[in-house]
Amino acid sequence: MKNNFLTAILLATSSLGLLAQPTLTTNSSPLVGFTYSTSQVDLGSTSEGPAGANVTWDFSSLADTGLVNTFNFVDPAGLPDAASFPTATIAYSGLLEGVEFSAFLRNSATAFELLGSAISSPFGNFVIPFSDPMKLFSFPTTFNSTFSDTYRNGFTADFGFASTTTSTTGTMSAEVDGYGTLITSSGTYSNVLRMKKYDVSFDTSLTSIGGEEQPATYSENRSFSYEWVVVSNGESIPVFVITTDTSITDLEETYSRSASHSYSDEFTGIQQTETTDFLLFPNPTEGKFVATVSKQIREIQICDITGKTVQTFAPDADQLNDVQEFDITNLPAGIYWVRQIGANTTLTKKLVRQ
Repeated sequence: MKNNFLTAILLATSSLGLLAQPTLTTNSSPLVGFTYSTSQVDLGSTSEGPAGANVTWDFSSLADTGLVNTFNFVDPAGLPDAASFPTATIAYSGLLEGVEFSAFLRNSATAFELLGSAISSPFGNFVIPFSDPMKLFSFPTTFNSTFSDTYRNGFTADFGFASTTTSTTGTMSAEVDGYGTLITSSGTYSNVLRMKKYDVSFDTSLTSIGGEEQPATYSENRSFSYEWVVVSNGESIPVFVITTDTSITDLEETYSRSASHSYSDEFTGIQQTETTDFLLFPNPTEGKFVATVSKQIREIQICDITGKTVQTFAPDADQLNDVQEFDITNLPAGIYWVRQIGANTTLTKKLVRQ
């Protein structure tokens, strides 16, 4: 489940045509109210691409597959198991493969850490605290940064007739081996850091059936992953992840390679280059809406969730600096962006089509 911690927003910076090196800080960590969705990706034989400076990684041809899981960043105090994580500063929750899942996190000046998680399933409710938290990000982090961290957690699953106590110890090592531009099916993102992570953990499980202790079982798990993190204040989480997992037990060794993709209606390939607002009403709309349009605006674009322009309007010159009506009844229900473009400015606002 730790590999499902994924997403981010577009924020481009350039110098002489090259991307400046982005840097993760404590202000980059997600804030309450941020929502993202994640899905598995059909990776095929696609590789992770090169390391280095000003790299472009293009995964736009890889399609999302399977179930889409949506997570919301919330105040941890509002979750049922908040008392088990008194030092948490933020949490995220949602359905993970049909099971209610919450993760409790702590943000500080030096790190963004996972304190533990809670699961509500048909088999019972389980709280999994970390006695030694797992570091997800170290601050500040930029190109060529490294960090290493140990973690430990444990929990007991009690089913009445049987119970299992599992403890996990692990070491996570990370290196930022590249920065540049990431292209996915949801858009093009600048200001990207690629983190290379190596996670080795050991599980010990003790099971009791009808009061009779069973022999302990042991397993080793090795996870090697690449995470593409789009750096932005308040919304920096991995947007694309490629993971190679190896699990070793007394009986067998299993190997798998997978990828996941995250996206949000808060960040697409659209960049809002001006924060000045414009009025838009009604929102949500059943198809027609009005918006204020200033004299500097030359074109109005309607963009879908991926950032693709699906409809274009030329503003009425006689009504500039006034309210104008627009009609998108030909578009299906969903989330769109209204983008007003001028000679030296671009204004963007979200619109929901019912």
